[in-house]
Amino acid sequence: MKNKIFGFTLIELLISTMIMSILIGIANVSYAAIRSYWSAEETRAALYSGFITAKTQAMASGQNTVICPSTDGAQCSARPIWQHGWIIFQDENKNREIDAEDTPLLIQKALSSGITLSSNQGRPRLVFQANGSNGGTNATFILCDSRGPSKAKSLIISNNSRIRTAPADSIAAEQTCI
Repeated sequence: MKNKIFGFTLIELLISTMIMSILIGIANVSYAAIRSYWSAEETRAALYSGFITAKTQAMASGQNTVICPSTDGAQCSARPIWQHGWIIFQDENKNREIDAEDTPLLIQKALSSGITLSSNQGRPRLVFQANGSNGGTNATFILCDSRGPSKAKSLIISNNSRIRTAPADSIAAEQTCI
């Protein structure tokens, strides 16, 4: 009587391993794109929330409230680069800088790696006034993730503090998304 042996041959095992490797590679690429998308959405929501916080605080207190980029969480940066974080504070002396007498309201830490966020050159900081508006021109933020410039978003905040999201201008996205 002959015993029947069940199992895989070496060739079947190699083919199964190769197919599984291809499927894992495809899933990994898809997962990375999804993760980049959600990191960008998380950043957009945090910035949007920061705008609302600054506007609400300015209206409630009757004092100017500033939101500005910061690399260290203590001082405003002169450059309009926001991925290192930002500060929201009540500007008691209206000098647009955080001083000892100013009240910090929120310190946002650096964003996830692969995310870049910058505002237009003329608006390195936003000042919300007691009526809820922010002075100056519209501020445009370009939000990029590791998916590249074609997936970049613009966050535009008007003088009366309305916020909208739109696809980023291709030239601005190319310059910002690095």
